[in-house]
Amino acid sequence: MYSLGVSNSLNYYSPFELLVDKLVAVAFGVSLAVFFYFFDYRRLEPVGRYLFLFTVIVMAGVIMFGRPVNGRPVLHLGMARIDFMSASPYLLLISLAGIFSGWNWGGAGATVKALVLFAAPVLLLVPTQSFYAVTLYLIVFLALALTDRPGRSQAIKLLIGTLAIAGAAIFLMFTFFAPNAAERFISFLHPYEDLEGAGYQIVQSLEAMRSAGLWGHGLGSGLQQVPGIDTNMVFTYMVYSLGWIYGGMLIVAASFFVARLVTVATRVHDRFGSLLVTGSAAMFAVQFFWNILMTLGFTPLDDATMPFVSHGGSQLVSQMVVAGLALSVYRRKDIIKTTQIINDN
Repeated sequence: MYSLGVSNSLNYYSPFELLVDKLVAVAFGVSLAVFFYFFDYRRLEPVGRYLFLFTVIVMAGVIMFGRPVNGRPVLHLGMARIDFMSASPYLLLISLAGIFSGWNWGGAGATVKALVLFAAPVLLLVPTQSFYAVTLYLIVFLALALTDRPGRSQAIKLLIGTLAIAGAAIFLMFTFFAPNAAERFISFLHPYEDLEGAGYQIVQSLEAMRSAGLWGHGLGSGLQQVPGIDTNMVFTYMVYSLGWIYGGMLIVAASFFVARLVTVATRVHDRFGSLLVTGSAAMFAVQFFWNILMTLGFTPLDDATMPFVSHGGSQLVSQMVVAGLALSVYRRKDIIKTTQIINDN
């Protein structure tokens, strides 16, 4: 963020504004991560349904009454500006983990009820015009639901139902809310066919990274020709300024982080904790690798930011909270196991 600020690549920020905003968000996020590390995550399980209802209601309120910032509705509370729509996937993850931990797949209408849980947030995401947000929620929801091991027929119905609902939501999005976005969405397939239009951002990203070499152009290098280098194109700027050595290290670090979450999920014996970490792994995997692949022209161009790195205080704080909860699950995995052994005896 310091490098971006002093490079004058972002005319809408003062040189140190990005750095200060990031430091404040990091300090607050780390404080919450430490708090949730020591917090007993199991206390969140009973409030899952209430957290889900709260999240959906606030999402609806933000869409109806929020003020648009860069095309997205944002919640304003006095001087504070909260991007609740960006934070909502993390709240939905925690709430769904709590709901599915006590889910009875053998009960009447269990699959239909699960599809309602999927449909409500997805329909609220339609006005945000974000294909990425719908896809992210789809993958996280399926990761949680299928990890909870429903029956084979229920799993098939759930898969077909969620894909149908997501497809309908995307159709509504591109038809009524963003009729011109479809061309931009598929521009990654042929970016050089529209160099001044839909393919501009991808082409500029590719050219910038090609010029980086192994060691980049150095900290503070300007890159004004690539829009969004503080958010969804931040990987492009990191490679451009620090080179592919740094970019490769970041890819390895992201892969290790996700793989570690998957490993933790397999070692946890508590149902809620396992679901919580599984959902976290799915969410961070989609976020990291969609962002990286998008800058390389392999996935659709959308508002997919890089976890812990991209500018955005609401997202960073939410990511820190989820990371703190994952650490809390891992910290208590042996305690829960021991308790279960004592109870069994």
